[in-house]
Amino acid sequence: MANSWQGRRPRGRAVSPEAPRLRHGLATSSAQPGPMRRLPFPLVLSAVVMAVILGGAWLSGTDHRLWLGWNLFLAWVPVPLAAHALHAEEQKRPLVCASSALLAWLFFPNTIYLITDLQHIHGEGTTAFHWFRTTLIGAAAIAGASLSAVLSEAFRERIAQRRGELVSWCAAALLWFTTGIGVWLGRVQRWNSWDALLAPHDVVRDVLALFVAPRAHLNAWFITLLFAGLMAVLQIGSRLTDLSQAHARSAR
Repeated sequence: MANSWQGRRPRGRAVSPEAPRLRHGLATSSAQPGPMRRLPFPLVLSAVVMAVILGGAWLSGTDHRLWLGWNLFLAWVPVPLAAHALHAEEQKRPLVCASSALLAWLFFPNTIYLITDLQHIHGEGTTAFHWFRTTLIGAAAIAGASLSAVLSEAFRERIAQRRGELVSWCAAALLWFTTGIGVWLGRVQRWNSWDALLAPHDVVRDVLALFVAPRAHLNAWFITLLFAGLMAVLQIGSRLTDLSQAHARSAR
């Protein structure tokens, strides 16, 4: 990287070899693997949670916790869709890329939505089953939150490569906001991601109601902004971690 850059620098101008590395690090984490390198953590955690859920259902002969497994599965749906969109983009297939990206965007709120499943933890039980259930739901929530940070930062970095840092952060903020609305639509209005395609008029009507009569939907706005803010904290924290690690590597 340094040699190729030095080959393009103007003659007669002294430039520190660390300068290009620093500038590149601030833009793209010093050319190190992107945020997708963090994917193994939510992947392993999700696999363990899913295995426990399915194993418990098989041993008990009940489907008491299968709803959590279903929510966890939905959280991972955006991953292959986003990968397919990137592949289509590289192959210069804009319609396929746009379709896959749209579907990934519709399913993306399912990642952070797993946090709302914490509402199923109730009481102050001291039994082993209570803490088992608490740990299981909490682990799923952590997996969903970390997955949301990985995917949103990967999306932002992709935009940054095409349009620059400012545009990428504006796009990220828009994703945070729409994700907050998505969580409200799912948890309160009980819409599914695919309902945006099966019943678009009804879903759009509910969303427009937030803007037409905001004072009548203060609870909805609170939920929307709460999860949008949480998304912001997760992604900015992930980005700062990447920059810190990149700085540590360059200092070696």
